Amino acid sequence: MNLEVSPSFLLFIFLVELVWIVAVLSVARTKTEDPTDRIVWLLIILFLNILGVVLYLCFGPKSNRAMLSPEAYEAEIKKRANEGKL
Repeated sequence: MNLEVSPSFLLFIFLVELVWIVAVLSVARTKTEDPTDRIVWLLIILFLNILGVVLYLCFGPKSNRAMLSPEAYEAEIKKRANEGKL
């Protein structure tokens, strides 16, 4: 029985796991209007693994965060919270 694993396969597994960890950290650090959004996305990524990452990249929150820096986005969320628009 041959149990050798090719280095390219190990590199692929390492990269997949790295992308998964980055996605989990990204969701955990992203400020959203509704905190349950983060919890739901974390559960999706944790239980669906790579499929969850793909779903997050396709359908995750993209509102102002793509156009604003993280600090500006957080300031916008705080401003909207103070105005009662959340």
